[in-house]
Amino acid sequence: LSESLIRLGANYIRNQQEIKALENANLNAEISLLKSQINPHFLFNTLNGIYALAHERSSKTEIAILKLSEMLRYMLYESPAEKADLLKEITYISNYIELQRMRLSDKIKIQYEVIGEPESLLIAPFLLITFIENAFKHGISYARPGRINIQIMIVEKRLTLRVENPSSESDSFTNIGLGLKNAERRLELLYPGKYTLHKEKKESRYI
Repeated sequence: LSESLIRLGANYIRNQQEIKALENANLNAEISLLKSQINPHFLFNTLNGIYALAHERSSKTEIAILKLSEMLRYMLYESPAEKADLLKEITYISNYIELQRMRLSDKIKIQYEVIGEPESLLIAPFLLITFIENAFKHGISYARPGRINIQIMIVEKRLTLRVENPSSESDSFTNIGLGLKNAERRLELLYPGKYTLHKEKKESRYI
Protein backbone atom coordinates (compact mmCIF):
# COMPACT_ATOMS: atom_id res chain seq x y z
CA LEU A 1 0.00 0.00 0.00
CA SER A 2 2.81 2.37 0.89
CA GLU A 3 4.56 1.68 -2.43
CA SER A 4 1.31 2.32 -4.31
CA LEU A 5 0.81 5.65 -2.55
CA ILE A 6 4.36 6.72 -3.38
CA ARG A 7 3.83 5.75 -7.03
CA LEU A 8 0.50 7.62 -7.08
CA GLY A 9 2.10 10.71 -5.53
CA ALA A 10 4.95 10.64 -8.05
CA ASN A 11 2.48 10.36 -10.95
CA TYR A 12 0.45 13.28 -9.57
CA ILE A 13 3.55 15.49 -9.32
CA ARG A 14 4.59 14.51 -12.85
CA ASN A 15 1.12 15.34 -14.21
CA GLN A 16 1.09 18.71 -12.46
CA GLN A 17 4.49 19.52 -13.94
CA GLU A 18 3.28 18.56 -17.42
CA ILE A 19 0.18 20.72 -17.01
CA LYS A 20 2.31 23.66 -15.89
CA ALA A 21 4.68 23.21 -18.84
CA LEU A 22 1.72 23.13 -21.23
CA GLU A 23 0.27 26.30 -19.70
CA ASN A 24 3.61 28.08 -20.10
CA ALA A 25 3.90 26.93 -23.72
CA ASN A 26 0.39 28.20 -24.48
CA LEU A 27 1.13 31.51 -22.76
CA ASN A 28 4.34 32.02 -24.74
CA ALA A 29 2.54 31.16 -27.96
CA GLU A 30 -0.19 33.72 -27.22
CA ILE A 31 2.34 36.45 -26.44
CA SER A 32 4.22 35.72 -29.69
CA LEU A 33 0.96 35.88 -31.63
CA LEU A 34 0.04 39.22 -30.08
CA LYS A 35 3.45 40.67 -30.95
CA SER A 36 3.19 39.44 -34.54
CA GLN A 37 -0.17 41.19 -34.88
CA ILE A 38 1.23 44.51 -33.66
CA ASN A 39 4.34 44.88 -35.78
CA PRO A 40 2.88 44.62 -39.33
CA HIS A 41 0.16 47.15 -38.46
CA PHE A 42 2.77 49.59 -37.19
CA LEU A 43 5.04 49.03 -40.20
CA PHE A 44 2.29 49.69 -42.74
CA ASN A 45 1.35 52.96 -41.04
CA THR A 46 4.97 54.13 -41.05
CA LEU A 47 5.48 53.22 -44.71
CA ASN A 48 2.37 55.18 -45.61
CA GLY A 49 3.85 58.22 -43.87
CA ILE A 50 7.13 57.93 -45.79
CA TYR A 51 5.22 57.46 -49.05
CA ALA A 52 3.44 60.76 -48.38
CA LEU A 53 6.79 62.50 -47.91
CA ALA A 54 8.18 60.98 -51.12
CA HIS A 55 5.03 61.95 -53.02
CA GLU A 56 5.56 65.56 -51.95
CA ARG A 57 9.26 65.27 -52.87
CA SER A 58 10.09 66.43 -49.37
CA SER A 59 13.72 66.90 -48.37
CA LYS A 60 12.86 64.94 -45.22
CA THR A 61 12.37 61.70 -47.16
CA GLU A 62 15.99 60.50 -46.82
CA ILE A 63 16.01 61.16 -43.07
CA ALA A 64 12.68 59.36 -42.72
CA ILE A 65 14.05 56.31 -44.53
CA LEU A 66 17.09 56.30 -42.23
CA LYS A 67 14.83 56.47 -39.16
CA LEU A 68 12.74 53.61 -40.50
CA SER A 69 15.89 51.58 -41.15
CA GLU A 70 16.93 51.99 -37.51
CA MET A 71 13.46 50.97 -36.39
CA LEU A 72 13.41 47.88 -38.62
CA ARG A 73 16.81 46.84 -37.29
CA TYR A 74 15.43 47.08 -33.75
CA MET A 75 12.29 45.15 -34.69
CA LEU A 76 14.35 42.41 -36.32
CA TYR A 77 16.78 41.83 -33.46
CA GLU A 78 14.71 42.73 -30.38
CA SER A 79 11.32 41.25 -31.30
CA PRO A 80 12.22 37.60 -30.48
CA ALA A 81 13.43 38.58 -27.01
CA GLU A 82 11.15 38.49 -23.97
CA LYS A 83 12.71 41.69 -22.65
CA ALA A 84 14.52 44.55 -24.38
CA ASP A 85 16.73 47.37 -23.12
CA LEU A 86 14.48 50.23 -22.10
CA LEU A 87 16.93 52.72 -23.62
CA LYS A 88 16.63 51.00 -27.02
CA GLU A 89 12.85 50.90 -26.70
CA ILE A 90 12.77 54.64 -26.03
CA THR A 91 15.07 55.30 -28.99
CA TYR A 92 12.64 53.31 -31.12
CA ILE A 93 9.74 55.44 -29.83
CA SER A 94 11.71 58.65 -30.44
CA ASN A 95 12.33 57.63 -34.06
CA TYR A 96 8.63 56.94 -34.51
CA ILE A 97 7.66 60.35 -33.12
CA GLU A 98 10.24 62.07 -35.30
CA LEU A 99 8.70 60.39 -38.36
CA GLN A 100 5.31 61.71 -37.30
CA ARG A 101 6.70 65.24 -36.96
CA MET A 102 8.00 65.03 -40.52
CA ARG A 103 4.73 64.02 -42.10
CA LEU A 104 2.31 66.18 -40.09
CA SER A 105 1.51 69.83 -40.73
CA ASP A 106 2.60 72.61 -38.42
CA LYS A 107 -0.97 72.74 -37.08
CA ILE A 108 -0.27 69.55 -35.10
CA LYS A 109 1.99 70.26 -32.13
CA ILE A 110 3.86 67.35 -30.54
CA GLN A 111 5.32 67.65 -27.07
CA TYR A 112 7.52 64.71 -26.13
CA GLU A 113 9.83 64.27 -23.17
CA VAL A 114 11.63 61.51 -21.31
CA ILE A 115 12.33 62.05 -17.61
CA GLY A 116 14.65 59.79 -15.64
CA GLU A 117 17.38 57.30 -16.46
CA PRO A 118 16.37 54.31 -18.64
CA GLU A 119 19.82 52.72 -18.62
CA SER A 120 20.17 49.17 -17.24
CA LEU A 121 16.39 48.59 -17.22
CA LEU A 122 14.42 46.06 -19.25
CA ILE A 123 10.88 46.06 -20.64
CA ALA A 124 8.71 43.86 -22.84
CA PRO A 125 9.44 45.08 -26.40
CA PHE A 126 6.87 47.05 -28.41
CA LEU A 127 4.52 47.50 -25.48
CA LEU A 128 4.54 51.29 -25.10
CA ILE A 129 4.52 52.17 -28.79
CA THR A 130 0.96 50.91 -29.26
CA PHE A 131 -0.51 53.56 -26.93
CA ILE A 132 1.55 56.29 -28.63
CA GLU A 133 0.59 55.15 -32.11
CA ASN A 134 -3.08 55.19 -31.10
CA ALA A 135 -2.79 58.89 -30.18
CA PHE A 136 -1.61 59.74 -33.67
CA LYS A 137 -4.19 57.49 -35.29
CA HIS A 138 -7.22 58.87 -33.44
CA GLY A 139 -6.04 62.22 -32.08
CA ILE A 140 -5.33 64.12 -35.28
CA SER A 141 -7.74 66.21 -37.32
CA TYR A 142 -6.42 67.78 -40.49
CA ALA A 143 -9.25 70.30 -40.34
CA ARG A 144 -8.18 71.94 -37.09
CA PRO A 145 -5.06 72.46 -34.95
CA GLY A 146 -4.24 69.94 -32.27
CA ARG A 147 -1.64 68.92 -29.71
CA ILE A 148 -0.33 65.52 -28.66
CA ASN A 149 1.55 65.29 -25.36
CA ILE A 150 3.70 62.25 -24.61
CA GLN A 151 5.71 61.82 -21.44
CA ILE A 152 7.77 58.85 -20.28
CA MET A 153 8.89 59.06 -16.65
CA ILE A 154 11.27 56.59 -14.98
CA VAL A 155 11.66 56.65 -11.21
CA GLU A 156 13.89 53.81 -10.02
CA LYS A 157 12.18 50.72 -11.52
CA ARG A 158 8.74 52.27 -12.05
CA LEU A 159 7.84 53.56 -15.50
CA THR A 160 4.91 55.86 -16.23
CA LEU A 161 3.71 56.56 -19.75
CA ARG A 162 1.27 59.43 -20.16
CA VAL A 163 -0.31 60.09 -23.54
CA GLU A 164 -2.76 62.93 -24.11
CA ASN A 165 -4.41 63.72 -27.42
CA PRO A 166 -7.46 65.55 -28.81
CA SER A 167 -10.73 63.66 -29.07
CA SER A 168 -13.84 63.96 -31.15
CA GLU A 169 -17.41 62.99 -30.35
CA SER A 170 -17.22 60.05 -32.75
CA ASP A 171 -14.21 58.51 -30.99
CA SER A 172 -14.51 56.34 -27.92
CA PHE A 173 -12.19 54.28 -25.77
CA THR A 174 -14.86 51.61 -25.80
CA ASN A 175 -14.35 51.17 -29.53
CA ILE A 176 -10.63 50.51 -29.53
CA GLY A 177 -8.74 48.78 -32.30
CA LEU A 178 -6.77 45.57 -32.41
CA GLY A 179 -3.51 47.26 -31.40
CA LEU A 180 -4.78 48.54 -28.04
CA LYS A 181 -6.61 45.32 -27.28
CA ASN A 182 -3.38 43.41 -27.89
CA ALA A 183 -1.39 45.83 -25.72
CA GLU A 184 -3.85 45.43 -22.85
CA ARG A 185 -3.74 41.65 -23.22
CA ARG A 186 0.06 41.66 -23.16
CA LEU A 187 0.00 43.73 -19.98
CA GLU A 188 -2.24 41.13 -18.39
CA LEU A 189 0.01 38.27 -19.47
CA LEU A 190 3.43 39.82 -18.85
CA TYR A 191 2.85 42.07 -15.84
CA PRO A 192 -0.04 40.53 -13.87
CA GLY A 193 -0.76 42.59 -10.78
CA LYS A 194 2.18 44.90 -11.50
CA TYR A 195 0.65 47.57 -13.70
CA THR A 196 -2.12 50.15 -13.72
CA LEU A 197 -3.88 51.24 -16.91
CA HIS A 198 -5.97 54.40 -16.58
CA LYS A 199 -8.01 55.87 -19.45
CA GLU A 200 -10.26 58.90 -19.33
CA LYS A 201 -11.89 61.51 -21.52
CA LYS A 202 -11.56 64.97 -19.99
CA GLU A 203 -13.38 67.70 -21.86
CA SER A 204 -12.03 67.38 -25.40
CA ARG A 205 -8.93 65.36 -24.49
CA TYR A 206 -8.13 61.69 -24.10
CA ILE A 207 -5.61 60.81 -21.38
